[in-house]
Amino acid sequence: MSAKNILCFFLMMFLTSSCFATSYKIESIGQDLTPISINDNGQIVGNTDDYAFFWEDGVLTSIGGIAGGTTSLASDLNNSGVMVGTANSATSGHVAYYWQPGMTSVGILANYGYETSRAFAINDAGQIAGWAFGASDGIRHATRWDSYSSDPLDLGSLGSFPSRSWGISPQGYVVGDSKLATGERVAFLWDENADPQMQNLGILGTGDYATAGGMSESGLIIGASEYDSSSEDRHAFVWDAINGMQDIHDDTFGATSSATDINDSDIVVGNAELGAFIWDATSGMQSVLDLLASDSGWSELYVTSINNQGQIVGSGMFNGEYYGFIITPIPEPHTVMLLISAIAMLSKQLRR
Repeated sequence: MSAKNILCFFLMMFLTSSCFATSYKIESIGQDLTPISINDNGQIVGNTDDYAFFWEDGVLTSIGGIAGGTTSLASDLNNSGVMVGTANSATSGHVAYYWQPGMTSVGILANYGYETSRAFAINDAGQIAGWAFGASDGIRHATRWDSYSSDPLDLGSLGSFPSRSWGISPQGYVVGDSKLATGERVAFLWDENADPQMQNLGILGTGDYATAGGMSESGLIIGASEYDSSSEDRHAFVWDAINGMQDIHDDTFGATSSATDINDSDIVVGNAELGAFIWDATSGMQSVLDLLASDSGWSELYVTSINNQGQIVGSGMFNGEYYGFIITPIPEPHTVMLLISAIAMLSKQLRR
């Protein structure tokens, strides 16, 4: 076996083992902060009571309003550190924005019959998903912007409005929810190369409502669906093209659950009536709190995002006070030994 192949083998073993580490470290990123999204570089965006923030290596940057506005909300960021969200404008109400740093409104609204807009997700290609309010009908229209400065693309609906975009995949597929002509609101997948472009993903059980919030590189979609219209309980779900919508709720977590994010290893995080959870197809739904040391001092965790390194962000109570946090998986000793072995074998091969 070549030195290169040996190193690649052990690196793969190391990375795979790290993804399923059983030891986790939780750290505060600041009091009264609500982290919303974390990218693969460990950069975090989120919100306080009044403004959005960008956090990196312990340094917090406050994001104000736009065009004389005073408030902002963060929704997502990509691996280039570009943040998107919604900001208050003194001249035109709430508008979708991107920040890199420096805040700029997304696209042109007035020329396309829209009044205000929201941005909720961005991929590494710079494509943005959100919605815009029609100036004439005052109704939400699911929208994609193909670049930071492009015109809004109205994604339509599944028979009736409103429709809303909540997430976007690395390939530019958009997920969200749309009202049907019959009145139910269902989760959708939008693919510009499909016919029709917007696909109805359905609803769980006897519910009347479902929404999709994210999609991994492999095509696994996450969200929440009303399970029983009489009780209005919601269950977290995953959807794929082969198996359709699958209920991943675990009754030990209470009556309700909702998935909030998914990474490209198809690991899902979300929140349930009895606490935050992490899910994969092998282990099912597990408590995030149970990943931490029993004496961590943290409680009432609410998780919002997971990156491809397995880091999780959210907010919770620490010794009775509200803080934002980041949870980082710690490789077990045997995974570190795998990497050391790879380096040693490579050195031996190179000396021959």
